[in-house]
Amino acid sequence: MTIAEKDGHLVEVAGLTVRFEGHREPAVDGVDLAVAAGECVALVGESGSGKSVTARTLLGLAGKNAHVRAERLVVEGRDALAFDEADWRKVRGSRVGMVSQDALSSLDPLRRVRAEIAEPLVVHQPKQTAAARSRTVLDLLGQAGIDDPGTRAAQYPHELSGGLRQRALIASALAAGPRLLIADEPTTALDVVVQERILDLLGHYRDQGWGVLLISHDLAVVSRLADRVLVMRDGRVVESGPADRVLGRPEHPYTRQLIEAIPKGRPRPAPEPAAPVLTATGLGKTYRGGRVALHDVSLRLGAGEALGVVGESGSGKSTLARVVLGLIRPDSGAVLLDERPWSAEPERRRRARRREIQFVQQNPTAAFDPRWTVGRIVGEAVGGPRSARRLRVGELLDQVGLRPELAARRAHQLSGGQRQRVAIARALATDPRILVCDEPVSALDVSVQAQVLELLARLRAQTGVALLFITHDLGVVADVCERVMIMRAGEVVEAGPTASVFADPAHAYTRELLDTIPRLSVAQSSAPKP
Repeated sequence: MTIAEKDGHLVEVAGLTVRFEGHREPAVDGVDLAVAAGECVALVGESGSGKSVTARTLLGLAGKNAHVRAERLVVEGRDALAFDEADWRKVRGSRVGMVSQDALSSLDPLRRVRAEIAEPLVVHQPKQTAAARSRTVLDLLGQAGIDDPGTRAAQYPHELSGGLRQRALIASALAAGPRLLIADEPTTALDVVVQERILDLLGHYRDQGWGVLLISHDLAVVSRLADRVLVMRDGRVVESGPADRVLGRPEHPYTRQLIEAIPKGRPRPAPEPAAPVLTATGLGKTYRGGRVALHDVSLRLGAGEALGVVGESGSGKSTLARVVLGLIRPDSGAVLLDERPWSAEPERRRRARRREIQFVQQNPTAAFDPRWTVGRIVGEAVGGPRSARRLRVGELLDQVGLRPELAARRAHQLSGGQRQRVAIARALATDPRILVCDEPVSALDVSVQAQVLELLARLRAQTGVALLFITHDLGVVADVCERVMIMRAGEVVEAGPTASVFADPAHAYTRELLDTIPRLSVAQSSAPKP
């Protein structure tokens, strides 16, 4: 009997080291990890710390250029060090399920949701009839908390909100009945209400006997769900133990740094009125099928001001961003830049002004040409002679906390948080007057998140750049934005100074959002000081 079987571990690894060709330092160095049935273990740490590489290795997905060594790697009692690819294919889905941080990229855009969820059943349960498989798909969608599963099963991923896509991904991961679920940033970029539901769902599966390996940069989320926590930095585990102890009485300076970097959620005072750089009045947008994305939405953004836009998945936040950027035209209403027409202008007139308003997308992976290096991605927006462009690219990468040598890498060689920082660097390259930020720090660990938010604050102070800041994170809104508008079902249900809205919300939905903000659920005051 193996140690894993004796202790009830679904997966156990000892001394895991992963080194990629061409890199001197290992991505993962000597990691010990075990997850038991009915337990949630969390891996936390900064971008590039080795969390996701560790998780992929437990699925045999470290990559062809990865050299994996371990003293022991056991999956449900079997020695996985002896696995070939055929063995790993049998494990994936049927023994271990995976939920990634980017549901839109993980789901096939050309397949309906029902086909995506049915695929593991076809692979691992080939004798199941088509009718039984269809019933199983609907049952899985229902268990994942999706209303009207019949309608959702017939839709494509792009027709679902972010929260629904994430639930569909969880349903797909659990389709073949695995006992261990690896959840890599499962609530990234989800609004707090949907995030709460996803965490409830993962907690339900854990309580039913599943093991959960949760990878997250959000310590409040970790404290909500995890039984044990491992803190990673530079590929090593620097601290581990019960969640209450690690998060409430951290021993390692890096763990304390992560906790201290959590947004404090203290609203900023409202600014003095400034000349408007962006004005929108009466915006309306209806998509095919009659879905109303925006209805009579108005806003005003002054120079150097930050306006937070908050709401649940599908509330119209991202549609508002696309209208403001001039990527789509509203059906009604108008957008002005510097009090000059914008949304109604022909594209040939807008092209010269696009440098004034830049976009930081929610999904940086989709924003980059996979063939391009980071230097080319950022440098394209800089222009000028090659030597000056290279120097400016280095400055921009340094501004967002990336090493200049990363300019030679491609996007797929970066962690999710590093890709998000590249997206911010690219947006800053044109010295814009307005930054439209759609979940700009959602994929970043709290320490890097704090650096990026400080960077944006410094840029505002130095250049007067204004921020239209779309986010699900109300703590970040409080730290960054002087004013906030709350959206639901395409309408603005409440707006005003952030301090006033947070202190005395007028709308029931605003109160619900504030009530579901994830908070570190251990006593931070007991943490020892360095």
